Amino acid sequence: MKKLVAIGFIKLYTGFAIVLSVTFFSLVYNYFAAQKNKATLHTINSELLPYLSKLDEFRLALTRSKMYTTNWVFLQYETNPDRGSLETLHSKEYPAIKSSLSHYLSFNSCSSDKDSLQKLFSDYEQLQKNESEIMSSLATFEDYQQASNKFMSEDMLESEVLPKAKALIDGIERLIARNKNRAEVMNHEMSSSLNSMLTVILLVSIGVFLMLFILTVYIHRSITTPVIDVQKNLSDLSLGKIPEHDLADKDDVIGTMVNALRNLNESFNKTSSFAIDIGHGNFDASFTPLSEHDRLGQALLNMRQSLKAYSEEMEQKVADRTAEILKQKEQIESEKKKSEELLLNILPHEVAEELKANGRANARRADFVSVLFTDMVNFTRVAESLSPEQLVALIDFYFRKFDEIIGKYHIEKIKTIGDAYMCAAGIPTPNPNGTEELVLAALEMQEFVLTSLEERTKQGLPVFNIRFGIHCGPVVAGIVGMKKFAYDIWGDTVNTAARMEQKSEAGKINVSEPVFQLVQDKFMCTYRGEIEAKNKGMLKMYYIEGRKNA
Repeated sequence: MKKLVAIGFIKLYTGFAIVLSVTFFSLVYNYFAAQKNKATLHTINSELLPYLSKLDEFRLALTRSKMYTTNWVFLQYETNPDRGSLETLHSKEYPAIKSSLSHYLSFNSCSSDKDSLQKLFSDYEQLQKNESEIMSSLATFEDYQQASNKFMSEDMLESEVLPKAKALIDGIERLIARNKNRAEVMNHEMSSSLNSMLTVILLVSIGVFLMLFILTVYIHRSITTPVIDVQKNLSDLSLGKIPEHDLADKDDVIGTMVNALRNLNESFNKTSSFAIDIGHGNFDASFTPLSEHDRLGQALLNMRQSLKAYSEEMEQKVADRTAEILKQKEQIESEKKKSEELLLNILPHEVAEELKANGRANARRADFVSVLFTDMVNFTRVAESLSPEQLVALIDFYFRKFDEIIGKYHIEKIKTIGDAYMCAAGIPTPNPNGTEELVLAALEMQEFVLTSLEERTKQGLPVFNIRFGIHCGPVVAGIVGMKKFAYDIWGDTVNTAARMEQKSEAGKINVSEPVFQLVQDKFMCTYRGEIEAKNKGMLKMYYIEGRKNA
């Protein structure tokens, strides 16, 4: 009997050894084949394909060089962008391409092209010399006017540059074709190797399947049948029955053990249910330990008390933290509102929204904007008699009222520069009535200044008289820089408005001819004649005297 058992195990081990040997052979063969394919794939992806890409880039550079040189000869205007492109190609792009291609020549897969590529480099550098001669002979507009220079350059283009460029492009295309063929050959070899691997895997799989089938039949006869007999006995034991199969001695111990296991299973089910209730937060679930020695049951009861206390503590912490977060959220919202109000006080709404959305606001051209400048007369003399605090308070007295006045119209305050005040209508949103509204605002400012002059003089308080100047036209508006944003406008219209103010008189509103043409039907104007303005020459100027009756 023992001898038969030993022979059976030898057969079983021998079968498994054969299966393992065949599997090992398949793994070794496939491993080395995969390594070879991996190396081939690495050569294609890391060497040949990037090398082909650089060759194609070199071919494109030659084509562009030929095109740029042709444009250099036949396009005379100095703003031709191809002139700069040709110089960049010579000085930057070609050296970079040459360096990259020279790097790939260090690989075994590309080294066979070394002589051919070096000759292409040499020929192209000679071609660059011809192109440089053309560039130097036609460097200026006057060079194009000299027939000899133009004829010599065209002749060199036809006889030297174009034939050499074509020969170089043909040479690169031959290199590209040759390397593409090499890549196709390597792909074919890799495909053949993969097919061989698949064939080996298929054959080995069939062999392993047949051997496993034989082993399965043997195991079924030698092992499974006895195990089934054992399972039947265990099934009987799980049902509390006395086993019918005579595999072991029949005694009451087996029955007692089965009952004990059943009771233990029921106890574990109750304990598990109690643990699940605790896990779900049901701390009022009832549970009674099996006995005073039931350490697991006692531990679960202690855990329930600890978890209940911890849960109550955490609920209180969550409530406190939630209240704290809500308070912080309110504070953040309040600060955010203050920041947005401050930003809108500094910048126009449209510009502020663009700045928040994009992190910057681009300057934009406005085709028609009306600009008002004011300036305090005798500012230096009055300032010398006041302390800094008094001077700032006096300026603030006027400028606050100006801010209030322009707030009633569609007018944007631009900035204050010392004692000068600048605002504009028609930005950032176009306003067809902007000029009229700006004149109305200036009249209100004028009335305020004259009234203040009379009242404050009676009270013995310091006062300023103010000049006004208005001009209209195109401007560029926006913000510049990265810190301390300020919305501003630029252009000749701004400068002319400043000249209108400089040529005005105290308490007067001086406007330009374009402004007069727009508002003459609604406002009384006095022609002052042509007055010379700094850097502007003679300009027609008018005083606004007030509104016409309806």
